[in-house]
Amino acid sequence: MLQLWTYAIAQVENTLASGWFWLFPLLFVVHDAEEAAAVWIVGSLHNSISYKPLDVLQTLVAISLELTIFAAVAAWAAESDTSRLAIFVFAVFLGGYTAHGFFHLYMGWRAKRYTMGVASALPLVVFGGLLIYAKLIQTGMLDWSLAFVSFAIGALLMLPLIRLARWFGLTFG
Repeated sequence: MLQLWTYAIAQVENTLASGWFWLFPLLFVVHDAEEAAAVWIVGSLHNSISYKPLDVLQTLVAISLELTIFAAVAAWAAESDTSRLAIFVFAVFLGGYTAHGFFHLYMGWRAKRYTMGVASALPLVVFGGLLIYAKLIQTGMLDWSLAFVSFAIGALLMLPLIRLARWFGLTFG
């Protein structure tokens, strides 16, 4: 166990340009701008994740919480001498973001019409997330096994994160 912790906190030379880390929050902003526009057009957000409808302000507050978390993770990973743990945590959140893109695509396919976020899900969420994963692997900052593990953990953590954001929007929006 001690060896695992020592490995996790060991510093790695960050060979990836910081722009690749900041691409994640940027893709999130553009994707969630589509979602916010959909909520603005409809007037509220009500789906299986949020039991109470969110108005536009509450939706923007929820999005802001997620953006804050994603930007903080990107900033931590983008440091020049960052730890393996920072890269892994970044990959976990990136994995959750990427996995939720598949959910958007499924919901659009199931409804056989436009659903909130489906237009940007494939290019900005799925392909964008996989592109950043590929750069992490290509530069040696993440190996394939950690990429798969981080994706799986991220996919499991995304629903609680979205529910937390919805609660935050309802409470403070």
